[in-house]
Amino acid sequence: MQEAINLSNKTNKITYLNTNQTINLPLPQILNTDDYRIDPKHECMATLPDAYLATLKNTTIFGGTNLIIIDDNLAVYDEIALNEKRNETYGIRSWNIISISASNILTIQTPRRLPQSISTGMHLVNDHSANYYHWLVECLPRLSLVKDLDANIPLLVDQDLPKQYFEALELLNISKRPIIFLTKNTPYKVETLYYPSLLSNIYDNYGPPNYEIDAVFSKGAISFIKNSVLDACQINPDLGYRKLY
Repeated sequence: MQEAINLSNKTNKITYLNTNQTINLPLPQILNTDDYRIDPKHECMATLPDAYLATLKNTTIFGGTNLIIIDDNLAVYDEIALNEKRNETYGIRSWNIISISASNILTIQTPRRLPQSISTGMHLVNDHSANYYHWLVECLPRLSLVKDLDANIPLLVDQDLPKQYFEALELLNISKRPIIFLTKNTPYKVETLYYPSLLSNIYDNYGPPNYEIDAVFSKGAISFIKNSVLDACQINPDLGYRKLY
């Protein structure tokens, strides 16, 4: 199976919202340069992934992973598609994907059970959703891409998450969309799936770091989380006086 190069057709639609975004990665400021130095070559420009909202028909999704299968024969997985420099040092985050090549998914493992049916939903599932960092930085910012969609479209969210994760989701779920909880390792047939794309690059690199690829964060995504929480909690940041360490 291969990830989609161009999914747009009569039934599937992709709307690009932001493209060709770059961000400068400056060197951190070091207090004691005699003890620690950072090579100036690590100051560079990085490219953020294009932000898009896809409407996909006849899909199969799974609790606990970003992997999507369309029409039972096309695998869509941004983790691989966005990383053209993937090599053996990068881990495969999805539990479904057994083997890959440079840009293609070669083998997929699916659960031996019939999928449950969902008529429509908004994809908010993630390979590392159980990690609070990934939940805040990678999952929740995707809500910024679906603000104009019908508020009756439910969110599809991993079920086995700690209480505070759902508290954060409640703060950002301004439209009060209903939530459908997905069980890990379980397949679901979704007739109409809305997929808001990843806004930042966060890869599992177990080799030498690629600074312009491995962890590139969208400032807009981080600001969305910050401002949404401040508004929901009615906090004026200009009135703050305490410091948290």
